[in-house]
Order: sequence, then structure tokens, then C-alpha cells
Amino acid sequence: VELPYQAPRVVGLLDGFARSDHHVRSVKHERESTFPRMLLAQVTMCRLDAAHALDWRDKRAVAAVVGDDVAALEATVKARFVSPLLGEFLEREGPESVLEEVLAWVRASRLRRLVVYSPVHADPDKVRRLMDAVPDTLVDLDTYGLVAGTMVPRVLEMLRAGRLRRCRMHHCRLDPGGAAALAAPLAAADASLEILNASSNRLGPAGVEALGGMLAKNTSLLDLNLRANGAGPDGARALAAGLGTNRTLTRLRIGHNVLGPEGAEAVGGALVANASLRYLDVRHNFLKDAGAAALGAALARNATLTELNLWWNDVTAEGARALGEGLRANSALLRLHLGQNRVGDEGAAALAAAVAGRSRLRFLDLRSNGVGDGGARALAAALSQSHLEELCLRLNRLTDAGVTALAEVLRSFKVDTRVRRLDLAYNDCPQEAPVLTSLARVWRRKGLREGDLL
Repeated sequence: VELPYQAPRVVGLLDGFARSDHHVRSVKHERESTFPRMLLAQVTMCRLDAAHALDWRDKRAVAAVVGDDVAALEATVKARFVSPLLGEFLEREGPESVLEEVLAWVRASRLRRLVVYSPVHADPDKVRRLMDAVPDTLVDLDTYGLVAGTMVPRVLEMLRAGRLRRCRMHHCRLDPGGAAALAAPLAAADASLEILNASSNRLGPAGVEALGGMLAKNTSLLDLNLRANGAGPDGARALAAGLGTNRTLTRLRIGHNVLGPEGAEAVGGALVANASLRYLDVRHNFLKDAGAAALGAALARNATLTELNLWWNDVTAEGARALGEGLRANSALLRLHLGQNRVGDEGAAALAAAVAGRSRLRFLDLRSNGVGDGGARALAAALSQSHLEELCLRLNRLTDAGVTALAEVLRSFKVDTRVRRLDLAYNDCPQEAPVLTSLARVWRRKGLREGDLL
């Protein structure tokens, strides 16, 4: 990278081109973050041929996209490096002259990925101009705080052309009309989008219903995030209807949607019919025990879900017992998140009995659930008969007695088959208690990482 009146300075290659990118992302991020952000717009020349690649596959991947087109190469590199500033340029008081130059770079580039975060809602006209400048090579669009109404027309073009693979419109004021517009090309037989994140928008039951109808026909989506959209029970029922017949979606996040027990019952019914979903997040939905019971009954008949997040749903011991009954008949679920509920000792004991049976659960999160020594003793007794590898009991009511029960069982564990991570932080057992010191010695003696005992 060369700046006016300064010596050339190497910052780093573009991210998002090579599959190997995740191996060197932290190094490149560190180098790019030390480069003065406001100088990015002053870059006069970017050269790839003189750069030292951290991974030769990066250079080969860039060359495969850009080829020998020097102008496209320079525009792509400039657009990539200046993209962290786009959010500021799109604000109502943003610098107009700089925006025009940046949009020219974007238009001439061959960007594959564009990330635009605006801390405040951007100017709609400027967002429209940015979307008009987006090149046809784009496969990954990630936005926050923009105005969905001015983005949707161009997004629809890319969806119909079958180019876009990942689209994130988080906190972009997407409404039911916009959701319905997006649903149409996604329901087509040639749909290509794999990831759709429409979280924290204004979809409401009608918008979620449109996307639920799309799910019944879509064959490309793998990951759908509709968190915080006010879906309510009606939206949950519509979404569940589509999920029941969908055969490709593997991840669904619908937390913070006020689904209630009725919504949980609808989603549970879809889980019985669905055979593709692997991850389901329904946190903070006021499901209560009735909702937990509905999902527990679904688990008993589901053979594909591997991770379920039920954080913050006012589930008590009654709901935990229902989930335990479902786990007894389930051999697929590997990770269960129940943090910030109220299962107490009785609920912990019910879950302990379940994991000691047929369940193959490997991760159980019971943080902040009012679990005391009775629950800890029940879990300790079950550990030697279970597949649990990670157990989180932080922010509960364990004293020395509960920790001692867990420590005694851990002494007999085989490292290659049992618990590898245990979180007991913020309980009623003092940090300097002898039992914790003893547990740490057992942990080290078994060759486990100290960072995995909290």
C-alpha cells in the first residue's frame, strides 16, 4: 500500500478470498487494525505482486478472481481496505466527495464479500447508491444498521441471479413487505442462498409467516436467524409449518420472539417431522414449563437435533423433568443449554438421571439455576455413567460439600472418555477452599488443561 508523501507500507492481503483465510485472520486483522483508518481513503496504489503472502493460497485465490486486470485488482484492494469506514460515509453528515470515490472503487472491484456496519441508521439515498455500486461478483453481504427498504431491490437481483450465498441484514428495519419480497426468490427451485440473518428487525408475525412459507419450498438455506422480530405464537406456528416439510435447514435461531408455550408446542411438532435441523436456539421466549414439556416430547421422537438452547425461559424443576424424559428416549442431542432458568436441585437431579441413561449428551449448561449441593451430588453420581464432557454449574449455590462430591467422582475418570471441562465459578464455595485446591491437583494429574477448570 502506498500513500502520498510516505514510504510504501505493507498492511496485508484481502480477507475472504481463500479457504485458508481463517488460519491467518488474526494476524492480518492485527496488521490492518494498526494501519491508520482515516488514511485508507488516501491510498494511491495497491500492489499484489510485491506483497509477501502469509499463505500462498491467498495470492492464488486473489489471482483466480482478479486475473491480470490491474485496475480491478487495485479497485478491489482499495474497496476492501476502506470498507470499515463505509458506515461512517453513509451517515447523513458523511463526506460526499470521499463517498463518491469509494463507490467508484466498489463499482470497479471484484469483491466477494462486503461488510458495512453503521452505528446509527444510514442515509437511505446513500445506501441505495452503495447497493447500486455492488459488483456482480459479491457472494457475501453483511450489513448492520442500514435501511432494508433501499437494499432489497438490489438484493433481489442478486438472489434471482443465483450469486448471493450469504446475506445478513441485522437491525436494518426490514418489515413484513421486505420479508415477503425476499421470500419469493428463495422459494424458487434454483435458489442459492445458504445463510440468511434477518435478526433484530420489524418482521412481526406477518413477516415471519412469509419466511415460514418460503421454508416449505426452499432447498438451499442452511442457516436462518430470525432473532428478535416479535414473531409471537402466530409467527411460530407459520414458521413451524414450513420447517416441518423443509429438508435442508440445519440451523435455526428464533430467540427473543415471545413465542410462549403455544409457540414452543408448534416448534416441537415441527421437530417431530423435520429430519435436517441440527441446531435450535429458542432462548428468552417465555416458554415456561409447558413449552419445555412440548420440546421434551419432541426430543423423544427426534433423531437429528444435536444442540438445543433454552436459556432464560423460566423453566423450573417440572420443565426439567419433562426434558429429562425426552432425553431418556433420545440419542442424538449432544449439547443442552439451560442457563438462567430455575430448575433447582430437583430439576438437576432429573436431568442427571436422564444423562445416565440412553442419552449421549456431552455438554450441559445449568448456570444460574439455583442448583445446590443436592443437585451437585446427583450430577456427580451420574457422571461416571454418562457421556458428559462439559458441565457448567457457575452462578449456583454449591458449597464445599457439592464440590467435594464432584471432585470424588472425577478422581476415577479416564481422561479420554469423560469430563474435560468443568465450570464451578461464582458459587458459595470460597475460591481458597481446600476442596478447590484438591480438585485442581486432580485436574492437573489427569493432564487436563487448567483453563478448562473454572
